[in-house]
Amino acid sequence: MESLMIPEAARDHFNQEAEKIFGVMENVHVDTSPSQCFHPESHVDLELNEENIIDIEQLTLSDGFGNEYGLVFENSEGTKGFLEAHYREFTSFIGKIASHKAIRDRLSKNFISSVAIKWLKRKPIQEGGFYFTEYLESCAKPAIKEYEIWVPIEDMRAATTFQFGGMAFQTIRKRALDATFKQKVSKSKDMEGFDLKEMQISFDRQHRCKQGLTAATIKLCAEYDKARQVAMEKSILCTDILRSVWPSNMFSSGLCCWAPRGKTFIEKEDLYTIKDGIFYSDSRLVTANSFTIFLDESKLSILLRDLHEHHLMLVEPLGKKFTQEIIDAIRVYSRSSKTRYLDEKLIFIFASIESVLLKNGAEPISSFYDRFAFFVSKLPDERKQVSRLARKIYDYRSNFVHHGSTLSGAEREEVDRFLKYVWYFFLNLPARRHKFEKKEDLIEYLDDMKYYNFKTLF
Repeated sequence: MESLMIPEAARDHFNQEAEKIFGVMENVHVDTSPSQCFHPESHVDLELNEENIIDIEQLTLSDGFGNEYGLVFENSEGTKGFLEAHYREFTSFIGKIASHKAIRDRLSKNFISSVAIKWLKRKPIQEGGFYFTEYLESCAKPAIKEYEIWVPIEDMRAATTFQFGGMAFQTIRKRALDATFKQKVSKSKDMEGFDLKEMQISFDRQHRCKQGLTAATIKLCAEYDKARQVAMEKSILCTDILRSVWPSNMFSSGLCCWAPRGKTFIEKEDLYTIKDGIFYSDSRLVTANSFTIFLDESKLSILLRDLHEHHLMLVEPLGKKFTQEIIDAIRVYSRSSKTRYLDEKLIFIFASIESVLLKNGAEPISSFYDRFAFFVSKLPDERKQVSRLARKIYDYRSNFVHHGSTLSGAEREEVDRFLKYVWYFFLNLPARRHKFEKKEDLIEYLDDMKYYNFKTLF
């Protein structure tokens, strides 16, 4: 168990803010009927009671369009809460605490919000000297533990464990799943209605599909929701970067669906065949959009070699603005690898290139064609060809966006040529962070190469 090391000045500030929040807490009557739930102004129409909500400790109110406008809970004085502007003050207060350097790596916003509600429930019956930060620390101390979290990655099977971006990628083994099942049986066998066969079927359905997959793993010392959040965020980041260098990105029909399970879209065809009045189910994954990539030791060695600068970029302290700009661009580019639709691929690809090679949204699109060509080639004739090719492929993209046009076979071959240059661009972009502080410096250098006849990027 760890304590939060909140500085004294921050303690005083947060405690004063908490007292203000307590001061604006109000009695609340809420209309939870379906006909009223879309209207924020209707919250005064119906009292919150057991007929509406059963055993509710706290309830967040929404207008039905994704906009939250209030929070209510029960304490010794009745139904209390925050509405409209007061709710915004409450959420802002929680956000400030969650972002403090002594807290941001340990506690989630949900945990802090839950603790705040508990504190507000207890506050009326407490005597003086009962401060919010003290209560937060008392709740956080037993909650902060070391967790080892495994995030299964869709369609990835690696021959051996490897490290990337601060995470260890390990295989989910059968023996580990068997041990999990045995422990579950041991805990449940004395329960009424225990059925070993049904439990086995349920376990297989939930867990066997993950057997053999590679998982992104990490050890974290935090409250559980925060540890879970960080593990998921880091696994998404790492798989985004991993996908970006996979060779399938060089082909218009290529796919790489590496992502945490549940975070990728896999098409499925589901139908019935009717024979003699009997429905026969036929459910299949669309093969072209989902396939498992097995990384043997040779492929893994090549992948990690190509990813060396990407790995360093993720684990080193984030200093330069250009480093974050590169990461953001690669993540947009990697989204193109998860779709089998070429029109969608081109939208993500050009968005990612433009984010690096255009100064701002006001600069003409044509500005990046030559910059892109000078980045990916050293040869004058090839640079001219790449610039013209980039312009042509951008026209294909525009024709789809504005007119719904599709590509012919010959045009797809041109796209494949272009995609190889794009892959090379994002493969080599992370190494350029050592030379430039921000993307504007890279753009200026590429323009100078064009106007002053520099031979290479270095």
